Amino acid sequence: LSLLAKPDYYPGVELSYVDGKTVRPGYLLTDKLVQWNILTDELSTLVDFADAGVTPREIDMVSNASNTFEVVEMRCSGNSDPVEAVEWSGASSVAVGVDSNFLVTFKNLNAVVSVGRGAGDVQWIFSSSIGSDYAFADPVHARFYNPHSVHQGPDGNVLLVDDGDMRANCTVSRADPARERCYSRAVEYRLDADAKLAHLVWEFEFPLARTPINRT
Repeated sequence: LSLLAKPDYYPGVELSYVDGKTVRPGYLLTDKLVQWNILTDELSTLVDFADAGVTPREIDMVSNASNTFEVVEMRCSGNSDPVEAVEWSGASSVAVGVDSNFLVTFKNLNAVVSVGRGAGDVQWIFSSSIGSDYAFADPVHARFYNPHSVHQGPDGNVLLVDDGDMRANCTVSRADPARERCYSRAVEYRLDADAKLAHLVWEFEFPLARTPINRT
């Protein structure tokens, strides 16, 4: 399994940055989940996330979105002139789930997306910043930012690394004392499918030990 960025043309789509700047890049890089056959050296697409609805036209970016969109230079086939594109969703890790699904993290959307292995349909979205099928039981402390290294345990719990780059205290000036409360951590969530709630059941921040749950 691997993740590939794919350029798409989105005229008129506007992106907002933390400093208030807005841009209309035109070309955006979305993502595909692909499978590599090591015997034939061929790639086959399992999920095209733009086709599955993970696109800037169908996702409402709300507060606390990453907004650290990177600009990359690309060249289209048969065209020698470079074109600038913005890395929009930023797929950062993929794992095989326990319910005939794949889990994919998107660092720029602060999201984990579950897709079916067969049809490649989006089963659910768990996010701090975009429309989420699960609300946080603790809406302040439990949120994650710039996720990667996703894993789903046999009990269905979702583990990931929360880089925290866009946590509220991380967006202030480095001279601001609040910056000291900026941190990364490993987290584990229990997703209650009936109540549609995500419970933070474990976290680890080194060298910090912020809560009793961190020390168990």
